[in-house]
Order: sequence, then structure tokens, then C-alpha cells
Amino acid sequence: MHGFSLAFPMSAASDAKEPQCQQEPDMTPIERAARALCQMQGQTQDDADWQACLPQVRAVLDAIHEPSDYMKEAGAGVTRYISPDSDERAYAQDAANVWRFMLDAMKKQVP
Repeated sequence: MHGFSLAFPMSAASDAKEPQCQQEPDMTPIERAARALCQMQGQTQDDADWQACLPQVRAVLDAIHEPSDYMKEAGAGVTRYISPDSDERAYAQDAANVWRFMLDAMKKQVP
């Protein structure tokens, strides 16, 4: 096992300006991603522009659908507290399933 820590080191890269999208309270994560992608491409965040970015966002979600072993291990840390009598493989599988279910639910929110 690699061990997992929620502490992230600060780097000079974190000082870089990140794209900021106009975020509304009812905006889905997919819409935020599409708007941020539009902004990074120098487009406006008008409805037609950001909606044109939806296929790229969907492609990214499809590409990251399966979590890495490291991600499973990180999620397993949470599931250990929910069902402490399971084994390590079960924890990792539970974490992977949660990841997949969350991504699938997010994709269903596509406008």
C-alpha cells in the first residue's frame, strides 16, 4: 500500500491564475466544467459557447470513469469507518463504486 494523506504541498504552480467560471447556485459540475473549458479556450461563457464544450467534458468524464488504485486506496480510508469488519480489497472496491456512481450521477445532470 502506498499510504494516503490529505495534506497537499503548496507549489509555485498554485499561484497561477486558474480559470474562473460564472457560478450560479444551481449550476451542475458539468456546466461549471464546460464553462471553464470555454474560458480556457478564449470563448465567452454564453449558452451556445459553453454548451458546445459539453462533448469534451463528457469525453473527460468517460476517460476518468475508472479510479486509479491510489484513488481507491484514498476512498477506502473513508469506507473503513463505515464497515470496519470488511477486508482491504472490499474497502477499495466500495470506494471505486462510490466514485463511479458519483460520476454517473454527474453525467445524468447534463443539460
